[in-house]
Amino acid sequence: MNLVTRLACIASLAVAGVAGAAPQEAGEAPATAWDQAKVTALAGELSAAVKGIRTAVRQTGSPSIGSMQSRHFHQFKDKLRLIESESRHLASELAEGQGLEPTLPAYRHLRLLVRDARELARSLFIGKQTQDRIDVGRAKLDALAAYYPPEK
Repeated sequence: MNLVTRLACIASLAVAGVAGAAPQEAGEAPATAWDQAKVTALAGELSAAVKGIRTAVRQTGSPSIGSMQSRHFHQFKDKLRLIESESRHLASELAEGQGLEPTLPAYRHLRLLVRDARELARSLFIGKQTQDRIDVGRAKLDALAAYYPPEK
């Protein structure tokens, strides 16, 4: 499986809702009523799932220096670093008891980072082990999407 296919999964982190759920219109309320304990647990699981993905990608090896792939590879690794950081931040805010409104900016920023990472990943290749970790992260973010309103 090539990198484009594998990292397309990352893209769905940013844009997908819960599997099987009807797409929400912009400005609609979240599909699921806010449950602080459940959202906090999901955010913690998301943070754990994405932790170390950047390291795993780095271990796959860098494309040849000076190539467009090399530039995308390094930008992609940086996006993964930011995704790890933002997912930790979101989990931390929720663990401190902050609810939907205070955590919405971090959640939306995380979605944007994932979308950007997907775009960069189209020209890269990652291994199955890394893809499996990305898939777990995607599932956790998909589950969180039910508790947050869609972008306007």
